[in-house]
Amino acid sequence: MTGDWFTYVAISQLAASDAHPSASLVAVAASHTLPRWVLAPWAGSLADRVDRRTILVAAQTARALIVAAMALLALRPSPSHLVAIHALHLARMCLGAFADAALRSALPALVGADNLRWAHARSGLAWSALLCAATALGGLTVAATGVAAAFAIDALSYAGSAALFARVQALPPTEPAASSPARTWRDLRDALRADRRFSTALFAKVPAALVQGALFVLVAERAQHAAARPAIALAAMHVARGIGAGAGPFVLRSRSADDPAARFGWIVLLAAGCFCFAPQRWLALPLLFALGLATGATWVHSSVAVASLGPASLRGRTAAAELALPAVTQWLGALVAGSPMGAPGALSLAALALVALSVHDRETRP
Repeated sequence: MTGDWFTYVAISQLAASDAHPSASLVAVAASHTLPRWVLAPWAGSLADRVDRRTILVAAQTARALIVAAMALLALRPSPSHLVAIHALHLARMCLGAFADAALRSALPALVGADNLRWAHARSGLAWSALLCAATALGGLTVAATGVAAAFAIDALSYAGSAALFARVQALPPTEPAASSPARTWRDLRDALRADRRFSTALFAKVPAALVQGALFVLVAERAQHAAARPAIALAAMHVARGIGAGAGPFVLRSRSADDPAARFGWIVLLAAGCFCFAPQRWLALPLLFALGLATGATWVHSSVAVASLGPASLRGRTAAAELALPAVTQWLGALVAGSPMGAPGALSLAALALVALSVHDRETRP
């Protein structure tokens, strides 16, 4: 994750400094999100059939080579090299769909059902701490030396990750899937229909993801006008959001292990609306912190609920769908924010999704 945040700042800065920044930012958001959605049936099915450690080692090794190639291309920037960098970044994210599904589906077997909340909360805290530290360092690195160094650091981080996963115990599926990849969505649909609480948990991240997508565009554009060093301003805003995300699961608590805490989406929407329309720059960081609190709580508590309620035989496919749904809606939020409707249009779409989810959540409760 440390290296990922370096690349996140670098690729965002490349897009924001392009001749058509809004279109470039939407394209980067698509490469960050759409592979998880498009590849979810295959990623989830593979995680239900193959040793998850094998998937992780292979994916991280391949990603190390891809990001190293991105660093070499960035040493001599040109329009053709920029296109190649974005293509390689897309390949990196495609491999991530398989790695993320394998890692998420292996977690219950590693920690046990009783420790899922503990594991997800501390994983979120680690994500937050690394977001704060690595985006800050990434911003300084990009500002001082350019994007090639940030890509090189990310390549080294993937190589280190592959070496660490190679030392982990074997992680075979606890209940190997009996169906073919073509049945992935049908099996999952049947499970969602059988347990409406499970469906609420699976869709709980959608409103917050729409807001996150809109902020990907809005924060990058605000950073270009906030300071003489846009990369540092971009990193500072992500750091504020990351601190809130790490603290969120501890500050905003769910009622029980199977509570998706979808109600925290209203705090996400309120903070994002204030950030979108507030003219005072000094309000940006506290508003992003508040947004991070509610987003982090929603992410962790809904993940615990999904793992607690979902069938073990569908764990890989459930993990892939859980990652794919917010990914595609995050891209949709970025797409709307980059269109003439702007961020207000994306927030309106998030409000509609939140109302629908709130009604569904109320119907599932006794």
